[in-house]
Amino acid sequence: MAFGSSGGRKLVDAFDDGAITSNGGAVLLAAADRRIGLSSRLPSCFRDLRDGARIRHTIADLLRQRLYGLALGHEDLIDHDARRHDPALTAGVVEDLAARRYATGARDLADIMLAAQRGLRRS
Repeated sequence: MAFGSSGGRKLVDAFDDGAITSNGGAVLLAAADRRIGLSSRLPSCFRDLRDGARIRHTIADLLRQRLYGLALGHEDLIDHDARRHDPALTAGVVEDLAARRYATGARDLADIMLAAQRGLRRS
């Protein structure tokens, strides 16, 4: 079954191994968020005082990760340490996957990690 596309990649359900997720709702949540534009408006409410040369995750990505985590039932920050490798959550959270892959040298989506608990806590 096909679910459209995200970041230029087709989203399908399959049971042939590979990277898997238990958060299929993340794809639907991201689509709904893009439609209403909530997470794209939120970053303007914050001043980013971090050192630009050391930033790995944008404020928008951090906010989306936290919002989506809460919506998917992961209310504790510690949950994000386990979920930071989830391909569905990553596809939903990271706004520009191609740019992130280039910046990090990642070969594919599985190599792109979301923020860990301490990164979410400090931002």
